[in-house]
Amino acid sequence: MAFEGSRTINVANNIGEFIFGDIKPYLKPIVVALLAIAVGLVFRATVWLMSYFGNYTYSNVATWATVIVIAVTLICLFYINSLYGLRQRMNKEPLLKFQAIWTAITVLVFYISVFWENAGQFMFGTLTVGWFIFGSLTTILTWIIRYFADKRTGQSEPVQQINLYGEIGLGDTTVPMGSGPIPGGLGQRVRVKPKMGVTLKDFLAKKEALAQMFKVGVSRIRVWGKAEDPNTIYIDIFETEPFLNEVLWAGPFKPGTNISEPIEFATYDTGDRPQLYIAGKNGASSQHFLTAGMSGAGKSYGWQTIYGTILNRSEVSVLYADPAKGYQTVKPMLSGISWFADGIEETAEMLISVERAIKARTNYLSNLDLDNWVPGCGMNLLIVHIEEAADIMDAGKEMKELITRIVRTARSAGIVIVYSLQRLTHDCIPTTARGQFGGILCFGLKNPSDTKIVFGSDTIATPEVLKDRDPGRFYLDTRGIDYDKLGNQLKTDTLNKSELAEYVKSGAKYRTPLDRTTTAALGQAYETYKNSQNGRRFTDMNSQYEKYEDPTAEYESVKTENVKDSQKYEDVKSNRSQNFTVDTEYEKAKLWGFITSVKSVNEEFTFTEIQKPYTEKHGVGKGTVYKRMQAWVDEDKLGMNGKMYFIK
Repeated sequence: MAFEGSRTINVANNIGEFIFGDIKPYLKPIVVALLAIAVGLVFRATVWLMSYFGNYTYSNVATWATVIVIAVTLICLFYINSLYGLRQRMNKEPLLKFQAIWTAITVLVFYISVFWENAGQFMFGTLTVGWFIFGSLTTILTWIIRYFADKRTGQSEPVQQINLYGEIGLGDTTVPMGSGPIPGGLGQRVRVKPKMGVTLKDFLAKKEALAQMFKVGVSRIRVWGKAEDPNTIYIDIFETEPFLNEVLWAGPFKPGTNISEPIEFATYDTGDRPQLYIAGKNGASSQHFLTAGMSGAGKSYGWQTIYGTILNRSEVSVLYADPAKGYQTVKPMLSGISWFADGIEETAEMLISVERAIKARTNYLSNLDLDNWVPGCGMNLLIVHIEEAADIMDAGKEMKELITRIVRTARSAGIVIVYSLQRLTHDCIPTTARGQFGGILCFGLKNPSDTKIVFGSDTIATPEVLKDRDPGRFYLDTRGIDYDKLGNQLKTDTLNKSELAEYVKSGAKYRTPLDRTTTAALGQAYETYKNSQNGRRFTDMNSQYEKYEDPTAEYESVKTENVKDSQKYEDVKSNRSQNFTVDTEYEKAKLWGFITSVKSVNEEFTFTEIQKPYTEKHGVGKGTVYKRMQAWVDEDKLGMNGKMYFIK
């Protein structure tokens, strides 16, 4: 007799589904518990055998075993906190991290008891067995509660991730490798596989939605990819807002060395420090730099930091033009600038002279069988900085054509063009010149169309998000920079302009005079500037500029004589100790006396506790105090515990 709605039941199949479907997740803590007791027995037997048959005491062996187990547990706890934190937020698993931490602590206590109960005997006693039973039951219970709670809210991990990406318009995106820490430990990195037809550009357009999905601010999200792997997209989620702690400029980087050496002046949001090559890396030719950013975004400030190092190097000279702001930006650096132009007409004269110098410099290099400038060739690398370049472009068609010719031909003559502007239109950057800029420093911009002018349509940088909210943040694209970093923001070091001026003056002892080949080619306009009141005012800081004696008059190759200085600073960590070239011993002793008068040995204190009252009392800049204290840390006079200092 058949009943309506009846069905045949396959008992064997349902049992299998029950065991390997519903029960399987709950078997995991039982397996962990059994594995823990097995490993514990092996540990105890090993410790006892080493003490019984070896030349060790039981307590010594057990102590070392305990230290190792504690260290391993701490590492596990660190990764649990970082790896499970993101997953817990994304998948809404409120008990995930707690359950994992409880399991780790329970296992740690069990192993410590394994080592020390009934010390010296072959096996542990009832206390360890009791803790094992208690720990196993609580671990299994928390695991079940966590899993049941997740199932109650329907948060099956892979399904939830797919649904979330789909809900914001990114289709059936999957997370094949889950998440891992960002190098440097500042957050989490999610590696995703987009559905067919979804590209990196689509992810960048959904950056705000991704930030909402991960429950963080949009400034804490980085989306990027690798050119060789379009099927993988990376999402970096920073645990805290990047750049909360400012990095103070520590003075010129490797002062006294050649301009071919790299320059450090900024920090990535990951904590890395990029190295900028002005003269080309490993003997390669130099490159031109395009610098863009709206008013107040910090682009001039960034180049001041770079020039703080350039003007403390050898074999380099700088020509600087600012027809809009005059001396405002260049003032701290004037003592090291070879030629400064502060108006449209003056800038035009400078650029006409630079074009004339290109041919003379190219001929000089050709006579030495050189295709590009190299250190020791007897001629300085020449940097021509054009600030507020849009104003120059407005001067007429002839000026546009002149700049285009210079940008196209200057590099082979050992001339680096720094082209800086804030008003971004296609007229501001001639199409034929745009591709000549190998280096880009892009600060905050007003809108996405500005970004396309600077980087092109396929960029992963989003400077339009920055605007002028946090001056000094920028994106960097230049030779030697990892492609993976193109979507990461940087921030320039915090600079004190009065200290910059002092360092530039002090750098006169390193700077090489502008060579005769270039000075002769620059012609009467340069001679007029040099002999004018302003020219004499800003070049008499270094008497060698007044001599104009140069071996390039006979096209002779010379080598700089800064080897000792280079070796002196080569092994100085973070470029701190050498910054005292402009500090007197008296000033250092005065600061040290102040610190020791208010703090005792081993008493911890913050930087602000010292800097603020000392600056108010003596008028010494914040950066100077910071550099001196950091130098004493390197010299082991001061110690550090996290961000706290103490006298050793």
